[in-house]
Amino acid sequence: CSAWPRSKAPGDAVVAVMIITDPVWANAVGLTSGILRPAAMPVTSIASGRIGLPMITVHIRSQEERSMRVADATSGSFCIPEKQSTEQNSFSVLQGIDEFAIDSGIVFDSHSHRNVEILTYIVDGILDYRDDAGHRQLLMGGEVQLVGAGTGITHRESNASHSESLHIVQAWFLPDRAKSEKFYQQRYFPDDAKRDKLCLIASADQREGSLGISQDVAVYAGMLRRPEPVLYQRKDSRCVWIQVARGSLVLNDIVLGAGDAAAISGDEDRALRLQAQGEVELLLFDMP
Repeated sequence: CSAWPRSKAPGDAVVAVMIITDPVWANAVGLTSGILRPAAMPVTSIASGRIGLPMITVHIRSQEERSMRVADATSGSFCIPEKQSTEQNSFSVLQGIDEFAIDSGIVFDSHSHRNVEILTYIVDGILDYRDDAGHRQLLMGGEVQLVGAGTGITHRESNASHSESLHIVQAWFLPDRAKSEKFYQQRYFPDDAKRDKLCLIASADQREGSLGISQDVAVYAGMLRRPEPVLYQRKDSRCVWIQVARGSLVLNDIVLGAGDAAAISGDEDRALRLQAQGEVELLLFDMP
């Protein structure tokens, strides 16, 4: 349902809430939030403020989804099929995003990607990564990996620990076609660089020591705990996706829990207020 005023004078403030009760596409894993991959919960879209201000679409995970874990090698895959990468299930150049809690010792068999750039953010645990280009790496909490699949890459990922779980967020980006090539990057970003601020972890120009992505994208990570909000100014009609990895976040008076996400778009500039409830770890994607 939705509600709008019958007449709107310039500058009038409006609030509209649309609740979609039909479930969206069935999720093979049940561990993802957002419109980019299937979700088991309804999606609530909230447009607030003055006419012309951006739409904030909130993607809420159920308690069942938040407690689910990848407990065997057949219960999920890091792979997002290229045939799913369409305008109908993407947000700007973000083709997909998954968040996984993976039990100890779980191995995801070799699978392939092409024409995609994959960013993996390690929240906790140890990821064992191997690919057909000869890369074999162990990535630990705080490390970020960026892989360009180019015309095709085959890789294998697993939880390297036999006693601890692995928690990651993985995002897929549509590359700049003129720059679609294979590459591999990784870097450790210490907690201090993210404490109560947004730390740039990937960008087109690799500024501030960030990883290099071909698209006009800036990816930030933050670990917030102070009660004072961190402000982020969204400019030039750009799109922003916010993913809460753990904890609870208040985004412009909207509460997001672990695994929840928000998609922000619209024509006007707007300051986003990011306020921790206790402690929160999040990723922010700024895209054209």
